[in-house]
Amino acid sequence: MSQSDVDLIRATYESFGRGDIPAVMANFAEDIEWNAPDVLPHGRRVRGHEGVGQFFAGLGDQWTDFGLEIEEIVDGDSAVLGRGRASGRLHGSATGYGFVHAFTIRDGKVARFDEYVAPPEGGFPTT
Repeated sequence: MSQSDVDLIRATYESFGRGDIPAVMANFAEDIEWNAPDVLPHGRRVRGHEGVGQFFAGLGDQWTDFGLEIEEIVDGDSAVLGRGRASGRLHGSATGYGFVHAFTIRDGKVARFDEYVAPPEGGFPTT
């Protein structure tokens, strides 16, 4: 990876923080592989822009006031890694989780996204 790859991920997080999903999607390869674990209320494994668009729609359906606090973005040699916390309201209850995101870059676009999470103690609210 390179500094330009780190900058791409930083810009992607910034776009997400502004709610600019079209700008986020512009940084993804058409055949992106997206892996968010099933332990998350919005977890799913999808491929391509359509699937990732459905992921973001599901995220919005599940959560209110959802946001990310990025603690660090690093060049991990084979992937750019983002570490932080996600938080928001789920079924009316405030909750959150820690995460590490691994972004694999190909030809200046994100080709693969893998999320690793530390869910809240006791799990996520269900009602």
